[in-house]
Amino acid sequence: MRDDIDRASLDPDFEDFGTGFVRLSGNTILTVEANFLQAPSDRREGWTFLGDRGTASISPLRIWTDNGRSWREETPAKGTLKPCDYGMRRLINDFLRAVREGEASPISGEEIIRIQRLMDALYASAASRQEVAVAGA
Repeated sequence: MRDDIDRASLDPDFEDFGTGFVRLSGNTILTVEANFLQAPSDRREGWTFLGDRGTASISPLRIWTDNGRSWREETPAKGTLKPCDYGMRRLINDFLRAVREGEASPISGEEIIRIQRLMDALYASAASRQEVAVAGA
């Protein structure tokens, strides 16, 4: 244990792990995870889509399909798709540039409100231990 940390100044309510399930129209389920507990590893931030007949992930890009008898990899050959920069660094830099130059934010106020409604519903669901509808959805 490090001796140079002022433990009295630490915030014990810092959330270091969260997960939630979001039911979309058509009963599609979205799993959301935010995790600051994970030890350093090769696992990167990203998206994974799991379907009845296949999966797709970003970072690295991988696509697998299931024909009912076997799985088949159908990832496009390297260089056939334009690289995707979905990371937060670009978004943060775009926001800072917009503030500095007096431009519109790269994320609209409507989108921020929509995300906050989802976050509020996830907290309400955890507190009530049941599904909660997202207001305004």
